[in-house]
Amino acid sequence: MTIVYQDLPVIHGTGEILKDSKTDWRVLKLKTVAVSKAFDQPEKYWLGRSQRMFDCGSTLEFAVDPHGNKRLIRALFCRDRMCPSCQRRRSMAIFHQVKAVCQSAQKENPTLKYLLLTLTVPNIKADRLSDEVKHLTKSFDRLMKRAEVKRSVKGFFRALEVTYSGKRDDYHPHFHVLLAVPSNYFTKNYINQNRWLELWREVTRYPEITQVDIRKIKPNRKREGSSSIESAAAEVGKYATKPSNYVCELPDGNYIAHAKAVKDLALGIRNKRLIAFGGILKEHHKLLNLQDVESDSVDLVHVGEENDTIEAVMVQVFRWNVGLRQYVN
Repeated sequence: MTIVYQDLPVIHGTGEILKDSKTDWRVLKLKTVAVSKAFDQPEKYWLGRSQRMFDCGSTLEFAVDPHGNKRLIRALFCRDRMCPSCQRRRSMAIFHQVKAVCQSAQKENPTLKYLLLTLTVPNIKADRLSDEVKHLTKSFDRLMKRAEVKRSVKGFFRALEVTYSGKRDDYHPHFHVLLAVPSNYFTKNYINQNRWLELWREVTRYPEITQVDIRKIKPNRKREGSSSIESAAAEVGKYATKPSNYVCELPDGNYIAHAKAVKDLALGIRNKRLIAFGGILKEHHKLLNLQDVESDSVDLVHVGEENDTIEAVMVQVFRWNVGLRQYVN
C-alpha cells in the first residue's frame, strides 16, 4: 500500500547532501545559474527572466522509500525555455508522452512501424534565426500535405532542435521527426532517401540542401527490455536547445554560459511551437488527455515516470546552498 505523502514525517536540517541516482540536480542547478547570469542585463525583460531562473528549483522535496530511493513530489520551476533544469524536465515529459502515445496507437494499429526522419537547413546567423524557424515549420507543414507523404505516413511527432556553433558563431535549426507508417510502407508506398531529399528541397525552396536522414528505429541493445517504441521516444524526446552547446564548465567546477548565444537562442525560439503531434499520433495524444508540454503551466514535477508513487517512509527537503554549491537537507 502506497503511503500518503502528506502523512509522512518531513525531514530537514540534517546537513545531508542530495544524492539522486536518476538526476544530477547539482549540475543542473549550476548550469541554470550560469544561464540566468547570461540574462542578467539592465533591460527589464531580461532581468526578470534572470531572477526567475536563478530561483528555479531552489527547494526540492522528495518522497523517500526505506532503500533511499527518491521521487520528486514538490518544487518550484521557472518553466523558462532556456532553463537547463526545466529543459531536462520537459524532455522527460516529452519522452513519456511520445512513448504513451505510440503505445496507445499500437494497440489500435498493431502493425504500425516507426521511422526517424531528420530534416535540416543550412546554418544561419543569429539575425535570421527567428524567421528561419518559422520557415522551417511552414516547410514541414507543406511536406506533410504532399499527396505521396499523406499516403505513406499515418502520423508523426516532430521536435525542433537548434544547435549553436561557437567556432562559426552560427545556428543550425533542424527537425527530428518520428513517422508512424503502415506495415506495407516498404512494399507499397515507399519513399526512399533520395525522394525525401527532393521533397524537402522543394518545400523549403532550398536546392542547396545536400541530405536528409531517414532510418528505421530499432530497440536499444544497451537498455534491457528496450522496445522500438521506447527507442523512438528517446530519439525525439529532446528539447529545442542543448545547454552543452553554450554552457561550459570552468576549472573551479562552476559553469559559464555564452551570453550572446543564450539571448540569440531565446529570441529565435520565442513564441514558436517547438513540438507537435500529427495524424494518428495527434488523435491518441488527445485521447489520452495529456498535458501540453509547452504550456507555461505545465507540471514539471510529475513528468510521467513509470511509477508516480513509491512506498515512502519520509519526505526530505533539500535547499540550494549558494556557498557550498550543493543541495543540502
